[in-house]
Amino acid sequence: MNYLSINSYSLRVAGRSLLKDITIELDGPSIVAIIGHNGSGKTSFLKTIIGRAPFQGSFSFGPKGIGLECLLERGKIAYLPQENHFAFSMSVLDVVMMGGYNPNIFAKDSSTSDKESALKAIEQVGLLSKINQDVLTLSGGEQQLVMLAQLLVQESEIYLLDEPLQSLDVRNKKIVSSVIKRLGEVGKTIFFTTHDLFYLEHLEGVLLNFSRENPCLESITIERIKKEHLFLESDNGF
Repeated sequence: MNYLSINSYSLRVAGRSLLKDITIELDGPSIVAIIGHNGSGKTSFLKTIIGRAPFQGSFSFGPKGIGLECLLERGKIAYLPQENHFAFSMSVLDVVMMGGYNPNIFAKDSSTSDKESALKAIEQVGLLSKINQDVLTLSGGEQQLVMLAQLLVQESEIYLLDEPLQSLDVRNKKIVSSVIKRLGEVGKTIFFTTHDLFYLEHLEGVLLNFSRENPCLESITIERIKKEHLFLESDNGF
């Protein structure tokens, strides 16, 4: 049995068929970079995995074939949307520590291990010097890094990252790419959408181009990145 299987997956949005009869089968924890033109269904695909949009098909995870609903209930899927909006004044450290809390968040005292995990995650995203800064004073890109750090303390099995490189400068794009690589190395599965193809070349994983007629997994190589980049530069029906 495959480590993760998505079979006969189809997606319609506003009456339009975006993805039809796709099969994704992973033999083990993997990094999956989802690419494609705007409007090809990348974000919608991630939203279906977290139950925010309907789809046709089946999803199973692990040797017991666990379904999506069970994975979500167990907190095994973590999701980073494209945009994050902070409504309250709070320090970077406190925001990240929230990622490790249970639903009864405000009744739970933080432990030393909670703080250590948060500090480690903040260090990974390059914001250790801003742990006490108010998140409302950070740039949009820095706020995105804070939310990524919050996901890291959740210790999920599957990470869904929607345009994690968006709004970031060159330095921070490199940091996020390193975080994704590190998650893969410790046995996590990551699905992330991106338009920054050339930040993929140091990752060991697969590409999935939703703009192709029959999307299928392709190993990430320099040659494949160049080929898909040229494909996406053309119209190809979009």
